[in-house]
Amino acid sequence: MWDAAPIARKIFLDSGSCGLSTYQVGNIPDYMPLVAMPISVMRAFGDSQDNLLCGSVVTMTNPKGVTQQAIVADTNMSETDNSVDMTMDLWVGFGQPSTDASVIRTLTWSLKYQPWSKAVWGL
Repeated sequence: MWDAAPIARKIFLDSGSCGLSTYQVGNIPDYMPLVAMPISVMRAFGDSQDNLLCGSVVTMTNPKGVTQQAIVADTNMSETDNSVDMTMDLWVGFGQPSTDASVIRTLTWSLKYQPWSKAVWGL
């Protein structure tokens, strides 16, 4: 989880493994939050900016049924917690206190191909 959403967004855009500020210029809506997906998921779809998940929309739902969407921008390199790194606005939107930096263990998610993504999933 990252702190202020605008700062985290800039880090995800400029320094995330997907290279969105270089390879997806003009394709990422400003209103969409950005996330880092677990390495255990990302590694199956390619490396860095060539990863098929880069630029895709992830829909996440917590155990209370709160659903939010974000765009895949980076890889969470933790091999142990298999978690989605997110900005504070998403975290608080899931009902988590801003002072709690734990992990939502039962977050479910699904991915949707976006036309601006380099991914070709036969859609």
